[in-house]
Amino acid sequence: MFEYRHKDSPMKAFGKILGLFILGLLLIIVALGFALTHLFDPNDYKDEIRQLARDKANVELTLNGDIGWSLFPWLGLELHDAHVATLTAPDQPFADVQMLGLSVRVLPLLRRQVQMSDIRVEGLNLALHRDENGHGNWEDIGKPAVATTAAPGEPTPAPAPDAPKADRPSQPIRLDIDSLTVNNARVDYSDARKGRTFTAESIQLSTGPIREASDIPIKLTAFLSTNQPVVRAKTELVGELRMDRVLKRYQFEDMRLSGEVAGEPLQGKTVTFSAQGQLLVDLAANIAEWNSLKVSANQLRALGELRARDLDKTPQISGGLSIAQLDLRTFFENIGQPLPAMSEGALSKVEMVTRLAGTPTSLALENLNLKVDDSTFTGRIAVDDFAKQALRVQLKGDTFDT
Repeated sequence: MFEYRHKDSPMKAFGKILGLFILGLLLIIVALGFALTHLFDPNDYKDEIRQLARDKANVELTLNGDIGWSLFPWLGLELHDAHVATLTAPDQPFADVQMLGLSVRVLPLLRRQVQMSDIRVEGLNLALHRDENGHGNWEDIGKPAVATTAAPGEPTPAPAPDAPKADRPSQPIRLDIDSLTVNNARVDYSDARKGRTFTAESIQLSTGPIREASDIPIKLTAFLSTNQPVVRAKTELVGELRMDRVLKRYQFEDMRLSGEVAGEPLQGKTVTFSAQGQLLVDLAANIAEWNSLKVSANQLRALGELRARDLDKTPQISGGLSIAQLDLRTFFENIGQPLPAMSEGALSKVEMVTRLAGTPTSLALENLNLKVDDSTFTGRIAVDDFAKQALRVQLKGDTFDT
């Protein structure tokens, strides 16, 4: 009797050895990561980190708070009380944050995949300033402190030719982020030449999972203000964003912007507003669309759609607008712009339907159908140049009561 004993093939045995080797290597990496995160303290190397920021990013980084980190399986980083300035004005930070926390899975990075847990940003402040010469402080981000110039009489050295690059199609990095949360952020913008300021404060941003070709729930709230004229607004934006970076196509589904506005132009009155619809921006085709548009401002209610083309040149705008019947006199009174005295009941029933055509400097109401009380007007109203206030009116009416 012969006894048959099965023997593994050399390739199968090699596979087992390779698997055990990889498993052992992973265990060593985990052990090293544990040792590094417990024995190595990045807070001891703040000076080196600041110098690295100067050398590699050309920014002045100030780290007043502690640095927390983890290595494996998540490469995590947490900064507290950090400030960023340009090298040209290192004592004037344009950004600071109370806390920034994020972490990335290590192994997916090797496959050009960015898998991140929740990104948390607390107390972000941006101070953007344009000086008397029209130069913005953000324009110096990434620039060296002193630009080297050629001595008088010396020819300017020609830039070195770029090294030839292999014609390999670049693969976009795949994003996979659990969520993004920004609490109590603030943005200040000032223009010294025009004397204008703009502020967005108490900014709260929260999202759902951020993934390519998937709907991303977004909620954004903020308080806005400006000084010329003095206007204050409370705003909220909600919707679901879908993006395809390869096709350069971005959609904002079920978008709704709502809030309240008050200030000098409204003479102490408050306007409650909302705008909703479906937004599409296709940068490859250079078009943008706003479909199922619904707009309201106090008593005013409007429906329509807008389309813009030639976004890379002079945008051409087209669409349609329908305003439901409203008491126009009451509407203007409620926005702090009372109309001159007129007969009782005048402008109490106004509605409009029109097609829109325009550019950034002009607007035309085509195929206009305007009903004012018991009168109907048809025709065209156009502003050929906003700066020159060039108004053209071509209307036909049946009757008109003053």
